[in-house]
Amino acid sequence: MDSYEGTVVVDDDTVISAMAVLKTYNLTTNIKDEAGTSSSYADIEDLSSEREHGSEITFTVNVTDNYEIKDVYIIVNEEKVVLSLEDEQYSFVLLGDTEIIVVVGRPAPKYIIDTTNENASVTILGTKDGYEAGTDIQFTVSAAEGYYVTNVTLSNEEVELTEENGTYLFAMPEENISIIVETALKLVITVEEDENIEIIITDTNGKPLTNSDLYVLPGTEIVVTVNAKIGYEVDYVNGEDIENVEEYEISSMTINTNTTISASSVAKEYEITTKVVEGNVDASEVVEVEILTTGRTYNTE
Repeated sequence: MDSYEGTVVVDDDTVISAMAVLKTYNLTTNIKDEAGTSSSYADIEDLSSEREHGSEITFTVNVTDNYEIKDVYIIVNEEKVVLSLEDEQYSFVLLGDTEIIVVVGRPAPKYIIDTTNENASVTILGTKDGYEAGTDIQFTVSAAEGYYVTNVTLSNEEVELTEENGTYLFAMPEENISIIVETALKLVITVEEDENIEIIITDTNGKPLTNSDLYVLPGTEIVVTVNAKIGYEVDYVNGEDIENVEEYEISSMTINTNTTISASSVAKEYEITTKVVEGNVDASEVVEVEILTTGRTYNTE
């Protein structure tokens, strides 16, 4: 009993004493399938006995091949308490008559995602060997060098595929599925310059394009600057005769096809005049002078 109340008649010296003992509770086990029917596809150690209040109960569950544990919980004082697996064991503190219930069933079928694509790779976040139907699948895609992604679809077009900030999402259907990535070749910018010319290509924000950046998407806008080295001037740009300047700029060029940007140079020409202060040399006489900075010879007066 939990409490006692009574009347005591006291004659002379009387000692009233009491002693308590720990309560004991019944502990039972029940293994069943998902339909609630008793099942023999798992076993648990025999815990059917009376245990004292506050006892720590620890047990393991073994499951037959091709089955798995779906749920483990206890019923105590008419309340359901779900147990978690820790270090391959379940445990709880006994606080009343308790029934341990283990629910077993066949594993849900798992399906495969095929990510094989030419010129593109697919990365599934949290990759597994297989996925149950209804599992949220997130993935990203990247194209091989020189290619860009034009479209991403699923082999089952009825499965909804969404994309946000480069991450794709769909719910795994009850079938194997393929992620299909379509790609196309990027456009190529080819630079042809002679040894006395430097061609600088930047994006519209002024950031120089590296060699790998010369693979661009259709519609990419670039800025081209052609610089001649000291002693030279820009002569031709993309086959167009340029009025000789040291620097030439194409402020905006939109790339819609494979494009070659070429430039050539010409040595600068300088005017050299001479003046005879004394002597018998006619000041109008032609004098031949070699200009060392260009390696060319000019006739001057």
